[in-house]
Amino acid sequence: MTDASDQIATAQTFPNILAVVDYLRAYGWKVGKSIAYQHRNDGKIKPREDGIFYQKDVDKYARTFLRRHDTGMTISAEYESVQQEKSRAEADKLKAQAEHWQIKTAIARGLYVEKDQFERELARRAAVFKADIENFIRAQAVGIISLVSGDGTKAPDLIEHMLDQAESWLNRYSSTEEFTVPLPQPTTMSDDDEGIEDDDDDDDYDLMETQKEGVAEI
Repeated sequence: MTDASDQIATAQTFPNILAVVDYLRAYGWKVGKSIAYQHRNDGKIKPREDGIFYQKDVDKYARTFLRRHDTGMTISAEYESVQQEKSRAEADKLKAQAEHWQIKTAIARGLYVEKDQFERELARRAAVFKADIENFIRAQAVGIISLVSGDGTKAPDLIEHMLDQAESWLNRYSSTEEFTVPLPQPTTMSDDDEGIEDDDDDDDYDLMETQKEGVAEI
């Protein structure tokens, strides 16, 4: 007996279409008796010359014409779906790689800055803004008093003066230049103020500890 004959002899066989249906259902194929009979009549599944259905033929029939119970799709449709998913995944990967290289290129061109660097620069600007306000208050207190001479009618002059100062601060804060933060200027004291102990110790002036010679560079 040849090898082919041996394979046929040992292959699983089914005596009729009902046995074929039972086998296919057991292995997850969606098939009913009526559709199996119809497919037999249409020639989609045939017994061999001995009138028996062989497993190889039944499996080929199932892969070609039947749907799986778990997916509701044929093998060819499942394969196509998998290929589509694979294609989409590959496209997403290529898109992500392109975006990654675009960002790297932008960084190389100086179009992006590191988050820490940005936050440090923002902190510098806030420090400058704070220093401007504190320096104005400390240095200009006596000047403001002199400006209005205790006269309420001069309030418009005081308002205009302070608005001009505020505009100057905001212009500095919104600029793109690098900043040097000035140390707070000492308050101008009158003779009556001399001898009064300052117990603030500038606790509210929370700039960096590297202040040197009247200027702290940040």
